[in-house]
Amino acid sequence: MQRALADAGKKPYQSDLPKEIEMMIEVEEPGNNTYADGRILFANDPDTYEVRSNYSENLFKNAWAVPEVRRLVLEEREIVGKQM
Repeated sequence: MQRALADAGKKPYQSDLPKEIEMMIEVEEPGNNTYADGRILFANDPDTYEVRSNYSENLFKNAWAVPEVRRLVLEEREIVGKQM
């Protein structure tokens, strides 16, 4: 699939498959910092997404809004699949 997308001039996020980006965000707190785990899910448009986390949804929305974070994720060419 990676080769077919590359041959078509597309990146993995431009495929028709659902996308799931796993994120771990360090939360600065007094004492030891904690880490929040969450996921960004989208189909075809990275601007239309859903956040799944047991932590603050806004934390992940804010991270996804950072241009450098999105650029790094959307430029990724490796596809890692999951069995459902």
